[in-house]
Amino acid sequence: MSLRTMTEAAPPSAAARALHVVICNERLLPRFGVDRLLLLLGRGLVARGHRVTFVCARCDRAAVATVSPALLEWPELTALDLHGAEDAAARRLADHWAELSAAGAPDLVVSGGWPFFRAARVCERFGAASLFIDAGAVPHDGMAEGAKIPQRELRRVRAAMLPRFTAVLPISDFIRDTQTLPDRGTADGVATVLLGADHLDAPMFAAPAGEAADAAALAELGKLTAAGRAPILLLGRFEPAGYKNGPCAYDVLARILARAPEARMLVLARPGELAPPDAVRRAVVPLGFVSDAALGAIMRACRLALSVSLWEGFNLPLAEMQWGGGLALAFNVGAHPEVALDPWLLCGGPAEMADKAVQLLRDGPPPHIGAAAFERFRARFRWQDAIDRYSAIIEAAAAAPRPPASASPASASPARRLVLVDCTNASIDPGNPGVIRVARRLGQAMQQDPALLPVFVRWDGRAGQYRTLAPWERTTLAGYDGPVDGISRLFSPAGQGVWPIDNILDLFERAAPPVLFLPEVVLDGRMPERIVWARARGMPVAALLYDLIPITHAVFCPPGVVARFPEYLEGVASGDAIWAISGETLRQFERYAARHDLPRPADRAAIWLPAQFGAQPRATAGPAPAEGDEIMALCVGSIEPRKNHRTLIEAFRAVLARRPQLKLRLVLAGSRFEGADALADWIAAVAREEPRIAWTGLIQDAELAALIRQSAFTIYPSLVEGYGLPVTESLWLGRPCLCHNGGVMAELAADGGCLTADMSDPAAIGQAIEALADDAALRQRLTEEALRRELTDWQAYGARICGRLRALAEHNPLAPPPAAPAGAATLDTGLAALRLRLHEAAAALRSRPERFVRVTDVAVDTDERV
Repeated sequence: MSLRTMTEAAPPSAAARALHVVICNERLLPRFGVDRLLLLLGRGLVARGHRVTFVCARCDRAAVATVSPALLEWPELTALDLHGAEDAAARRLADHWAELSAAGAPDLVVSGGWPFFRAARVCERFGAASLFIDAGAVPHDGMAEGAKIPQRELRRVRAAMLPRFTAVLPISDFIRDTQTLPDRGTADGVATVLLGADHLDAPMFAAPAGEAADAAALAELGKLTAAGRAPILLLGRFEPAGYKNGPCAYDVLARILARAPEARMLVLARPGELAPPDAVRRAVVPLGFVSDAALGAIMRACRLALSVSLWEGFNLPLAEMQWGGGLALAFNVGAHPEVALDPWLLCGGPAEMADKAVQLLRDGPPPHIGAAAFERFRARFRWQDAIDRYSAIIEAAAAAPRPPASASPASASPARRLVLVDCTNASIDPGNPGVIRVARRLGQAMQQDPALLPVFVRWDGRAGQYRTLAPWERTTLAGYDGPVDGISRLFSPAGQGVWPIDNILDLFERAAPPVLFLPEVVLDGRMPERIVWARARGMPVAALLYDLIPITHAVFCPPGVVARFPEYLEGVASGDAIWAISGETLRQFERYAARHDLPRPADRAAIWLPAQFGAQPRATAGPAPAEGDEIMALCVGSIEPRKNHRTLIEAFRAVLARRPQLKLRLVLAGSRFEGADALADWIAAVAREEPRIAWTGLIQDAELAALIRQSAFTIYPSLVEGYGLPVTESLWLGRPCLCHNGGVMAELAADGGCLTADMSDPAAIGQAIEALADDAALRQRLTEEALRRELTDWQAYGARICGRLRALAEHNPLAPPPAAPAGAATLDTGLAALRLRLHEAAAALRSRPERFVRVTDVAVDTDERV
């Protein structure tokens, strides 16, 4: 008999043979739904003559002992992160398999979920069947971004493992349709088993605070009924945020009290855990936590119960209330239509729930909801029926021939491709200059791609390898609308410390090799080490290329940057993909590569950066009239020579001297740049002397966006750029921009919204500033052009980059040199040896120009020729 046939058949009265069933869950505490289910399942299996062993991280030992004396408890799992606990649980289960087999090897392992999803792989290894009871993964709505990341990871692990279980049993058709089938990819081995509702008739759970808590709760209920109050029980645990939707109960209660002031809402929470509004505070009665027996008595004493949850895979409290003969209202969501006593009891929102509650309190239920409805419910939701069904499926799965591990079903959806994002600079830079801005915003966009798993890493020069981020680095990376890095926190106990990436790569399911992605400029002298590290692990390497300014305009760059840039550029050339941020940058790279005989990756493209400023929405209107007719011009850019602030300021001061009555002021927004302190000091001195020139220094994006909106126009005086983000960001926010009439700035200006001038000529700059200040019609025309321009956002740019990362193959693998130069270490691709000898290996590669990079003597030009 096939598994599917057995799930539809009546359960046998006795098993064909005694089985050894291992039941795994993170906890076995019977006050929680899945925990209670697993304990009841164990009790049912023992009653049918099977042997049960429980495996968990924490449990109520007394409750477990009533079912089986066989228990493996691994409390150390609770101190581990999501992946660490999954990995440790799978290893421990495999290591203890012989111990579990001492009195008969396990025939089947039942998993209740994390951290035992990988139990399916252990079962494949030892030839045992596996079963997952699917209670569903909770929705992410209302969660903070930092909390969503581990939940997404949990979903990813779940989706990777569900195809490997012999059987998956969702607890409702809602869970089956919305989660089980999409994650498993097939209906084979899937069967819905609805839970029972009669467990309060045989309580398993004692009051956490002892009998006194029960007595106090029942006494409080007695006082209310004696005083003529109408107690309404709020079902389930109260949570102030998330899908449990606890605060909504206060809204419903306020509506009820307006027509039924005698109503009182009983909440299973301690007084300090509740913060009801003043309007309903008198009618909210916290009962604390009570035993099963006391809860059953409370349900029978209440005339009505409410469930305000916005998502449930089953809703045991709703079923419990109805089993005891009580009426319960719930929203028409999740599995509620499958569990509710009658469709009339389902509500479309708080107003309808309050209306029906008042009707039930005043007039009782509609005529069609009577004793027959309760009998039908009780006939459908008996635990004995559920346990018999589970047992039949377990017995069929254990008896079925086991396919070899290689024949295990393939994942319904391919594992997300792992991308290691080198954010060495963006995780430590408190500012937000152009390259860092791109790394942050692109990282955030990559997190939205369901087919990619970005892991943000830093290069550890002393250890010669990549590592996860420390807490303060995660905070820095998240600034200016950057990505919230939850992965690093997952791999560190309590979110502290860092992990070498080598230690976690094997924890990820993957169909393609991970990608090393370099969205920053690497100038720490360790570019070859990065490439060697990636190649030794079979990783393709992709990089964004911003510009060749240290080559083409070396006079604008610090000497250290000029000295290190050729090695960085040649390292990028040895990768598998180069995505330049503009056509001009790609053309310069092609000329440079041809001149110096560098390799050129097969995947080369110009992918223009987006125009969106941070996470700001696109402007739909131009600037409002300036107060007092004052006109503010804003210049955005870090304080460094090539940004040309000195020429702009000189031109602006000449305008003020020529036209002192012109109501015009200039605001400079940008941080100091390393190696340009003299320029920053000069600008600070000018700002002190001239009240109509101000320098803000480093400011946050929200402040900068406000400044752009306050400006009449912006000025970007830079002479040379790889792209020129401040130009398009100004247009995104609906402000015209005055920029250079050459290079990439001229390309950006060509489609409108900009006025161009020769930014090397103070007189030309001054004339352009006067034109914009004097001519309101000119500003209006440019503003309208800016608002009409087709501009892309970070989501669209991220989608293009993500698509290329998903498809990237390794076109230029680095094979170990056949013979290292004298005195140089041979490249050893073994990971342990590589960590110890990485620097020597990179040095050897540096000395072999035909194999990797060579530090080239570069002729430095002062014009745009390369």
